[in-house]
Amino acid sequence: MKLAQQLSPNHDGIERRSKPRIYDLFRATVHGVDSSGEVFETDAVLDNLSAAGLYIRLGQSIEPGATLAIIVELSSASVNQNPTSRVVLYGTVLRSELESNHACGVAMRLTHHRFL
Repeated sequence: MKLAQQLSPNHDGIERRSKPRIYDLFRATVHGVDSSGEVFETDAVLDNLSAAGLYIRLGQSIEPGATLAIIVELSSASVNQNPTSRVVLYGTVLRSELESNHACGVAMRLTHHRFL
């Protein structure tokens, strides 16, 4: 697991976020409503995660202000044949960026969570 404490891999300057980010790949299932009003559920991988927010790329376009629920697997390995620990993260989309590969990069502020 990679923890960014001073430098962000996305720019050359000093990290300005108040909470450190974990830059590791966590599998996730995203539930929400896309920009066309359609309810969706999709598998994805988190780009980064902190105590206050996360960044993820989706195949759906999402509007800022939308509410998402994301079930995150906290480990990629099972322990004694048992499923991994999971948490559901709830939050509000702060920023949505259409990328050249038609993915939608979504920055989300976390509002609450629940361990499953």
